[in-house]
Amino acid sequence: MWNRVALLILGMAFGWSLAHYWSAPTPRLSTQRTRLIASLVLTVIMVAVLASRSLAAGVAAVLVFAFSAAVAYAGNAKQVAKVETDTLAQPQPARPMEWDNRVAVVLVAGAEPARYEGPDVWARRLAKHEIAPPLLAHWLARPRQYGRIRAAYEAIGGQHPTDAHLKDLAARVTERLGEGFMASVAYIESPPLLRQHLADLAAHGTREIALLPLECGENARAVLRGQVTISRAREIGVGVHYAAPLDAGQWPWPTQRERLVALLGSGALVDPGALPDETVEAVATAVRATFGA
Repeated sequence: MWNRVALLILGMAFGWSLAHYWSAPTPRLSTQRTRLIASLVLTVIMVAVLASRSLAAGVAAVLVFAFSAAVAYAGNAKQVAKVETDTLAQPQPARPMEWDNRVAVVLVAGAEPARYEGPDVWARRLAKHEIAPPLLAHWLARPRQYGRIRAAYEAIGGQHPTDAHLKDLAARVTERLGEGFMASVAYIESPPLLRQHLADLAAHGTREIALLPLECGENARAVLRGQVTISRAREIGVGVHYAAPLDAGQWPWPTQRERLVALLGSGALVDPGALPDETVEAVATAVRATFGA
C-alpha cells in the first residue's frame, strides 16, 4: 500500500512541476527542473525495485504514477490558463505638498511585457484574442505555449524590443512638445501598469494628465476610464484628459493579435522596428489638440 501512496505523491509532484516548469519565468526554472528530475528519478528507482520482484507490480506502478501525473498536470494547466480579474481600486494617492505644472502625457500601449515574468499577462492575452487551433488547441496546451513564449524572450536576451521602442517614442514626444510637457509609457496588462503609473504621477504632484491610447482596441476610451477610476488619481484633484486615438495609418506596427499569432506560430518575437518621425508628430498633434493648441 505504501508503494502506491508514494507513487501517487511522486506522480502528482511530477505533473505539477511539469506544468509550472513550462510556464515559470526563467529565474524559477532551476527549482522546477530539480523537482521534475527528483520525482522522476525516485519513480524510476521504485518501479525498478517493484519490477524486479514482479513484472505486474512494475506495470501497476507505472500506471499509478502516470495517472496521478496526468491528473496533477491537467489541474495545474487549467490553473495557469485561468484569467484573473483585477478590478480592485488602489489606495488613494497621497496628496502632494506642491503641484507640478507640467502636463504628463501618458502613452498607453498594448505592447508585450518588457520581460517574461509568468503566464498571467499571456493567459489574458490568449483569452482575449481567442487564438484558434492549431496554435492553441486546448487549455491543456497552455503551459507548453507559455514555454515557447519564454524561450522566445530568452532567445533575444530576455528584453522585448517593443518596450525600448516605446520609451524612445516617449522621449521624442517630450522633446517635440517642448517645455510644459513630459511623456511616459504605461501598459494595461503589464508593468508599468497604467493604474499604478497614474497614482504615482498624482502622488508626485502632477496636476494634469493626458492619456493617449496607441493600440488598446476599439473600446480604448472605456478601458482608459476604468483604469483612471481604479487609480483614484482624480480624487485628489488631478485632471485627466483623453486624447483622440491615432488613426490606423498613423500607427505602423502590426496589431497585438498579429504579433501574438506570429509569436505562437514561429516561436520568435516580432521586432516591429523603431517608430518613425511621422508617428511622433501624430502623437504630439493629438496632445496639442486635446488642449486646444
